[in-house]
Amino acid sequence: MKVRKAQYKDLKEQIRELEKQCDELEQILRQKEEELETLEDILRDKNMIIEGLEKTLGEKAPVLTDADRSKR
Repeated sequence: MKVRKAQYKDLKEQIRELEKQCDELEQILRQKEEELETLEDILRDKNMIIEGLEKTLGEKAPVLTDADRSKR
């Protein structure tokens, strides 16, 4: 019976630790989601600026490929 109680206490402690880790990971996930939203907003703004400049110039900007980016 003592062995079972010790196992039970050990399992409860493991559960508490896992719940704590889960809470920490959920907090990190929320932060990353907020960062993603901010970056998406910035990207939308930049795309609008590019579209405006393209309209001003009357032409489309060239699309860079991965190969072009790696050369830079």
